[in-house]
Amino acid sequence: MLANVELPRDFFVLNQQCKGLAAALIERVELPSLPFRVGAGEALAREGERIYRLASGTLGARYRGRTVYSLEEGDLLLPDIAGSGGAAVDAEDGGGGEATGKTPVQTHDQTTGQAAAEYAANELATGAGEDAAASAAETAENEAQAMTVSYLSESGAVLAGYPALEFVGRVLADRDASRLWTRLLVTQAGMQLRLAAALTEEDARAAPNYAVYHPGEVIIRQGERADYVFNLTEGTAEVAVDGVTVSSIGEGEIFGAMAVLTNAERSATVCAKTRCAVVKVPGGQFTELIRSNPATIHSLLADMANSIVKLNQQLVGLRGSAMN
Repeated sequence: MLANVELPRDFFVLNQQCKGLAAALIERVELPSLPFRVGAGEALAREGERIYRLASGTLGARYRGRTVYSLEEGDLLLPDIAGSGGAAVDAEDGGGGEATGKTPVQTHDQTTGQAAAEYAANELATGAGEDAAASAAETAENEAQAMTVSYLSESGAVLAGYPALEFVGRVLADRDASRLWTRLLVTQAGMQLRLAAALTEEDARAAPNYAVYHPGEVIIRQGERADYVFNLTEGTAEVAVDGVTVSSIGEGEIFGAMAVLTNAERSATVCAKTRCAVVKVPGGQFTELIRSNPATIHSLLADMANSIVKLNQQLVGLRGSAMN
């Protein structure tokens, strides 16, 4: 396993141990393999549930459009993370010859994404029309694809594939093989932890802040600098401009985003009307979240639309009172 980041020395020690354990495990299991060839610029396409061992070349593990790390000769790919999608060269069902076909393989992740997309389309088609249904279906499918791990080879690679169920069955039936398997998984976990630490900035927060406000306490103050975006997870809050209450915020709503996105001062004061629990997301993390997760934009727009409706209702009420 390789990564385009500075890694600690013990990572490479674990890497060599992992390769040795994988080789010993393959030898102990004694299960015939099928060769899988991935062409240059192509992605590994799974054929059923298989465990792969990289025989030559490299594969880049990609997630959400980024290459997180690369696998090299001797590395093992487990079935729950083996890549999906793309036009790869797959092994044929029979014999032991090398793969020659180039038919894309549909994976479980893709099937799940398509089912979600079809469901969203059917639900929306009855009330919002075909255009809205198609848009929702496309969004659901794009999100499912974004959450899929894929393995891409820039210069080509050859892998040995083993039926996962039979492989694990032989491992569990052999005490020595079980020990090798356990040590391999623990070693891989140690490598992943060190890789994650190397890719994480020192001042990065593990999770957004969580805060509780009691009735009357100020969550956001008008005129202050906007450093956080808030998500109200419990309670009700009131929004006031120049001391005049103009709106309210309910559970599940996102607020404080406009000032963060526009680098402006807070335009209103938000106070807890009841006991309120909020998640505070730093502005930088929120903008990154919008780029990586389009669903956040939909939620934000929905909350903004609700706020506009509430303001319009208040304006209508004020006009009615003035006329009376």
